[in-house]
Amino acid sequence: MENTLERMVDRIYEEGISRAEQKAAAIVAEAEAKAGEIVARANADAARIVGDAERQASEKKRSTEAELKAAAGRVVSGLRHEISSLLRERLIGAPVKAALADGDFIKDLILGIVKNQQNKDLTITVSEAQKDALLAKLKQAMQAELAGLTIIGDGRKSGFSIAEKGAGYEIEFSDHAMLEFLEPHLKQATAELMR
Repeated sequence: MENTLERMVDRIYEEGISRAEQKAAAIVAEAEAKAGEIVARANADAARIVGDAERQASEKKRSTEAELKAAAGRVVSGLRHEISSLLRERLIGAPVKAALADGDFIKDLILGIVKNQQNKDLTITVSEAQKDALLAKLKQAMQAELAGLTIIGDGRKSGFSIAEKGAGYEIEFSDHAMLEFLEPHLKQATAELMR
């Protein structure tokens, strides 16, 4: 009987071990399946995150490139404008200012304008600093040809203006007016030069 009992215990023991091994194998298989799902989800999430990051990086790159291109365009445009302004100042501004500060040039210009004027009853306005020198230069012409000419001084820095008395108009020969007159012609030339 002992043998039978021992065999029964061995058989129960083996069945218990067999069942435990089967249950352990089922638990391991289930754990491996869940781990596979978790890994698959993690890989999908990682791929999505990487895709989002690449898309955002690409958008940021395009945005940055567009901003840099716009900024470079503004810098180039500003530089062209500055160069054009410097060219205009050097080519027109300085010579015009120098000419309008030169008493002989102003005298010759006034005489040229007045010669073609039928009514010699004119008022010329110059800077207070130029008034006496211009009067001295035009004294002889004022007695002969320009008897109605009046020269007055004001606070202007350079240039002069001519007004016919009672006519209601005034022609200004200041550096600003001359630059304004000549600038459109120079703008076209400097624009062609910048191309």
